[in-house]
Amino acid sequence: MAFLRRGAAYLSRLAKTKPDRIFVGQDLQGTCYYEIPQQTYWFGLSEARYQRLAEPQGVDLNQVKMLRVTPEWDSWLRGRRDDPPTLEELEMNVNKFNIMQEKIAKLEDKQLKENIAKETVKEKIEKDKKQEQQDVESWGSKS
Repeated sequence: MAFLRRGAAYLSRLAKTKPDRIFVGQDLQGTCYYEIPQQTYWFGLSEARYQRLAEPQGVDLNQVKMLRVTPEWDSWLRGRRDDPPTLEELEMNVNKFNIMQEKIAKLEDKQLKENIAKETVKEKIEKDKKQEQQDVESWGSKS
């Protein structure tokens, strides 16, 4: 019985055609995302579960070492979320990121100005101390 089952699985793998990919969406960089539903082949054999994949556009797939995927699409690819992200969601997150970068730049500028102000105050204090020491030395030499 096991022999027939293994033989059927082997024949099914031989007759296996490329599964149908369903286009699910595209990110802002042009990468296309597909879902391959559970496939049933000859003799009732089937794949264990669906597959999700990403395919970059305008790039030779043999030269791609690592594909950069946004967190939203990554969570969809890994099955952490059922629905793929929408274009509006991706744009909203990019806008949030840009606003955060602007806030960070403003804070860094503010911190830099404060550091410069602190340094000038320190320099002024040190200059005053040196002047006081010179004044004390000059008073001591007069008497």
